Amino acid sequence: MAKVNTVKLDMRGSALLQSHTELTAMQEVAAIVLANAILARQRAAVAKAAKVTPLQISYRAVLEQLQVVWWMLSVAQSDSEINTALTFANRLMENLAKRPIAKRRKRTCKRALRQPVLTVAKVVRVF
Repeated sequence: MAKVNTVKLDMRGSALLQSHTELTAMQEVAAIVLANAILARQRAAVAKAAKVTPLQISYRAVLEQLQVVWWMLSVAQSDSEINTALTFANRLMENLAKRPIAKRRKRTCKRALRQPVLTVAKVVRVF
C-alpha cells in the first residue's frame, strides 16, 4: 500500500483520489497505473542508454522531464512543432542519462533490529 500512496503523491500531488464516483475512481487509478508504466519504461530506456541500473535514474527527474514533454506535445499544433518537441524530449532524456544517481555504498554493519534502550526515558518537549 505504501508504494501506491507514493505513486499517487508523485503523480497527483495528493494521497487522495480526486474522483467522486466509483467509475471515475477506477479510471483515475487506471490512468495512474498507465502513467507509472510509461515512466518506468522511460526510466529503463534512460538507464540502458547510460549503462546503469534503472534505480540509478531518478524517478522524480524522469517524471518532471516527461511532464514538460507532455505539456509541449499538448500545445503543439503542427507537425514541425511535434517534431521539435520530440527532439527536445530526446535531448532531455540524454541529459538524464548523463547524470545518474551514484550507487549506494554497502552497509558497514550487519542489518538487524534495533535493541530497546535500557536507560530511563528522557522527557521530550513538543512545542
